[in-house]
Order: sequence, then C-alpha cells, then structure tokens
Amino acid sequence: MEASRAKLAVGLAAAAAALAAAVVLLHFQVRPVPVWFYVFAWYPTLLFFDLLVVWLGGASLFARPRVLLPMLWWSAVIWLLFEAINFRLQDWYYVFLPASVAARWIGITLSLATVVPAILLPERLLDRLGAWRTLRSAPLAPRRGDLGLALALGAGLLGATLALPRSLYPLTWGAVWLMAEPLLYRADPTVSLFGDMRRGEWGRIARLLAAGLAAGGVWEAFNAHARAKWIYTVPFLEHAKVFEMPLIGFLGFPFFALEVWSLYHLLAPRTRAGPVLASVGFAACARPAEPSRGARPGGGHRGAAGGGARRAARHWDASRRGAHGSRHRNGGGARRSDTRIGVSRDPPRATADAAGGARVDPGRAPRR
Repeated sequence: MEASRAKLAVGLAAAAAALAAAVVLLHFQVRPVPVWFYVFAWYPTLLFFDLLVVWLGGASLFARPRVLLPMLWWSAVIWLLFEAINFRLQDWYYVFLPASVAARWIGITLSLATVVPAILLPERLLDRLGAWRTLRSAPLAPRRGDLGLALALGAGLLGATLALPRSLYPLTWGAVWLMAEPLLYRADPTVSLFGDMRRGEWGRIARLLAAGLAAGGVWEAFNAHARAKWIYTVPFLEHAKVFEMPLIGFLGFPFFALEVWSLYHLLAPRTRAGPVLASVGFAACARPAEPSRGARPGGGHRGAAGGGARRAARHWDASRRGAHGSRHRNGGGARRSDTRIGVSRDPPRATADAAGGARVDPGRAPRR
C-alpha cells in the first residue's frame, strides 16, 4: 500500500512538473509550446486528475487504453458536432494555427480529444470526494411520450437556433442534450441522466454541472495563454470577458457537460468498425473550411463579428510588432504562421502579410 502511494505521489509530482515546464517554456517562447500550449498543458492536467482519482480509491482511466483511446476519438467527434453547428452560428474562430496541414490537424485532433476526459475526470474526482452523493428526491413517475417530447423539443430548439442564430445561439447548449438523452435512456437507463431524474438521484447531475464549470475555467485559461487559440464573436457580449469568454458565457459550460456525458455514453458502446468509419467521414465533413485566399465569409453576426474583427486586427498588429521588433518573441525570427479558421471579417491585408503568414478567409465559420 505504501509503495503504491509512493508511486502515485511520484506520478502526481511528474504531472505537476510537466505542466510547470509547459508554462516556463511558454514564458520563454520555446517552440512549439507557444502554438500548442493548450495541448501541452491539458494532458498533464488530465493525468493529475486521474491520479487524484486513484489516490482516493478510484480506477485509473489512463491505465485502461481500451477505454481511453476510444474516449479520445469520440471526444474529438463530439466537439466537431459543435463545430458543424458553428458553421451557422459563427460564434468563435481560430487564430495562429500552423500553415502545415498535417501539423494543424494533428494539433487540432489532440486538442479536441481532451473534451470528454476534461468533463469526466473532475466528475469522478468529485464522486470520490463524496460530493452530492446523497442529493436525492422522490422518483419522477415516467409518463407516456416523455422521451419523444424531449427529442422533439431538442430538435425544435436546435432548428430555431440555426434559423435565428444571432438571437437564439445560447439554446445550442441545451438542445443537443434534449436530443441525445432520450436515445441514451432507451439504450442504457443506468447511465442516462433522464434515468437519474426518474430515480430521484441528482448527485451525478450536480457533479457534472460543477465539473463543466471547472473544466470551462481551465479551458479558457489555457486557451488565453496559447498562441494558437479561439476567439469568440458572441452577439451583444463582446466587452465583458474573462480570458476570451464573455463572462455570462461561463454559464454554458455546466450544460455543455451534460451534453458531453450523454453524447459520449451514447457513442462509446458503438466503438466498432462501421460507426468509427462513419465518424471519420463526419469528422472530415465537419472540419473547418480549408484556407483559401481572398474568399469572403458568407454570413455571421454583424455586430459580434465586427467586435471579433477588431480583436483579430489587434492580434495581427501585435504579431507585426513582434515580427519587426523582437526575435525572441517570434521564436528566433522564424516566420509566424497565421492560418485563421472561421474568422468573420478580413484583417487588414498589410497587417496579415507583415505577420509573415498566409492570409486566410474561409467561406464560413474549430482542446474546446
């Protein structure tokens, strides 16, 4: 027992040291850490959470590759679903991604693969700590047609969001859950959150809401300090932000956690050749538009996009100053890659060119 505890302590220290090293390398702009700081920071963080769960008597996720590897893949697929929705919403875009297609997509996939574990591991940690285990109520009596009604409501809300994205975009973070949960309940009521509600067990839902809020804070903190990052262009909320997220936007993370739970447990049992190949096809279709010079975006939120454009222009201006005034900040004078995904407006051509990278304007609208 003592030897096992000692190994866990070493593992925890190593994970913390890896995260600290990423922060130090970021500070000194040691490539490739600034571009992919989000990846370099998240994986030690996930390992730290996993080892804490083991320390408290739980099972390790990282010690079960047959569970972990499919989870990482389905995590990327789940987030790409929201990227597909964002083709219409245009609520966020990406800056300073590598010009190399291979480097870009390896980094993006590794980033998106963190989404599900970033929700599940904090929830498991809270469970091991005993959080909300006794949060119960009287069971809810099932009524005929409830599941169909929830599915129809979710589909209707998502359709309304896509029809009126400027006004109804927050409904995205509930509509998908209302569509996924009825399907999950029919497939496996034991892991369904609707099943928890019907049994009067609210602890797991409370832990997921808290885990989502915590993960959201870490997501935004890591993103804000990375060079390759996302920037939000959310209508009406451009001026009150914490990191890159509008302050009120943090309320979406708890509901996003419910969606992640339901979608993952709906997809995980389908880790077979057919569904995986289908998901690969979906990922190829849902990926952000390939860069193309001179293309104009075809829509988006006028007011929000304007704010996003101003923020993007500031990024370009900063990169220009760095390119001409500081070899250290630009990693020894190397050309900075400025591939942008999902930008709602063009930055000034001269600013983009001065930054030393490709000027990119995809047709429409992707560690999340």
